This record gives sequence, C-alpha cells and structure tokens, in this order.
Amino acid sequence: MSVSSALRKLRLRGTSLEYLEEFYKQINAEENDRGAAILSAVTVETMLINTIVRRLPNGAAMYGQIFENQGPLATFDDKIVIAQALGIIGPETKNNLNTIKHIRNTFAHAGIPITFSTREIADACGALTVPPNPRRFSNEDLVLFTPRQRYTGICEATAVNLQIYAIGCGYVRIELVRPGAMIPMTPAPLP
Repeated sequence: MSVSSALRKLRLRGTSLEYLEEFYKQINAEENDRGAAILSAVTVETMLINTIVRRLPNGAAMYGQIFENQGPLATFDDKIVIAQALGIIGPETKNNLNTIKHIRNTFAHAGIPITFSTREIADACGALTVPPNPRRFSNEDLVLFTPRQRYTGICEATAVNLQIYAIGCGYVRIELVRPGAMIPMTPAPLP
C-alpha cells in the first residue's frame, strides 16, 4: 500500500461519539490556538459529512466521488449548503457553521500571528450562537468562557448534535402501502 493510500485510509476511518471525548481532550491540551481552531472545525466538518452520508441513499458507497478531490461536496461550504437543502440544519446552525468555517480558514491561512484574543477572531467567536446540547452544557455555561473556550465548546456541541441527528436517520418499512417499501425517517432539523 502506498503512503498516500495508507494516509487516505486513516483519514477516512469513521468518527463516532466514542471518539469525540478523546478528540476534545487533544484539542484542550493543544497550546497553539491555530491547532485548536483547526482541530475543532475538523470535528464539526467530519460530523457534518457523517450526517449528510446518512441522508443520502448511496452516500456511503459514493463517499469518494462526493466528498473528495473535486467532488460536489468537497468543500466545507458545499457541505453547509447541502445540509441546509436536505433539511439537516436551520438558519442558526448554518450561521454557526459558516462562522466556524471562516474562523478555521483565518487560522489556517493568516500570514500574521493570530490567536483567539485577536479582536476579529474574538468578535467572530462572540457571534456564535450556543446550540442546544443535551450532553454537556447549557447556554449559560458558555457565556463566561474565553473566545477559545466558546469556539471549541460550540464546535463540540455542534458536532455532537450532528452525530445525534445522524443516529436518528433511518428507514422504516411501509408494508401497508407497498410490500417491501422503505421510507426515510429523519429527525427535525437542527435549529
């Protein structure tokens, strides 16, 4: 197996709730703000991919064609647009995802030293809306946090909510209407 094939295989290993806790331990241990910002956004984007795959009838089988290289959902922005079109996310989550994407891109591409204390970054973190999260915290818990803690916490809450949404997707038999027929069942969109 070539080096690039081995790395691709590692990159494509499935993410689940069991890995999130360890992933966030790594993020919290990361002293570099750039690293923490990028890792947090990767978690959100990965969970967004998982959720979209669960909604597309052949999503898993066509993963490479859809999400990699020049696929129609290769960019974070493409994934946000299709998630809204599929009814996975509402306007609040869409705004958060776009802000997370812009913060990540700024950390990844800024040619000057920046941190979560940089005014523009701190303002962007302040613009994020705390999503409902039954697993860990309430809106009041994030109000007093630093911009970094707010960003990573909202990324974590969003990732968990996306994974919970994905778990809720499935198919139900409708034998009464048509024998053997299956219809998709999806949870309500994230706000």
